[in-house]
Amino acid sequence: AAARWGEKCALRAMDEQPASFAMLETEADRFARALIADGMEFGERLGIWAPNMWEWVAAAVGAQRAGATIVPLNVRLRIAEVTDIALRARVTRLVCIGLHRGEDYPAMLRRAELPDLSRIIVLRPECASLTGSEIGWETYLDLGTSLPAARVLSASSTAAALLFTTVAATSRPAPTISASRGSTRES
Repeated sequence: AAARWGEKCALRAMDEQPASFAMLETEADRFARALIADGMEFGERLGIWAPNMWEWVAAAVGAQRAGATIVPLNVRLRIAEVTDIALRARVTRLVCIGLHRGEDYPAMLRRAELPDLSRIIVLRPECASLTGSEIGWETYLDLGTSLPAARVLSASSTAAALLFTTVAATSRPAPTISASRGSTRES
């Protein structure tokens, strides 16, 4: 899409500048490289707990390019539900928003017992205080600057599945696997 539509608008949020196809392509590649440089293995689970924003898309596409399985987490879920899903999905890295609707998402995650979680990547961390395994989005992206593009392409050619969680009114969230083929670029 980036090669075809380049600087045309790919996403538009209500109070943000539009994100172009080229920008999303660049940011997804940067994130994929950072994940691989950070040691993420094929099939590992990456949670994304953030509102609709361009970084969410870049994280999801980048994770798939790195061979990861994404676990989308709705921002309306309570920390107990997020903890339950992350535990059962064995999430090893989690992308979350810093502050949203008055809530400090990294602070909520600090109170959760998530033994498999090795890294929390915080989107727009300006107002959130980061500690321990938490790292800001831009700082995290810098981890992959020396990784060659060929390494990312070799991971994405056999892209992992996408793990969705659905919430039924009478039960806890249930995971469902869906093939991600077609949502990653082929070269």
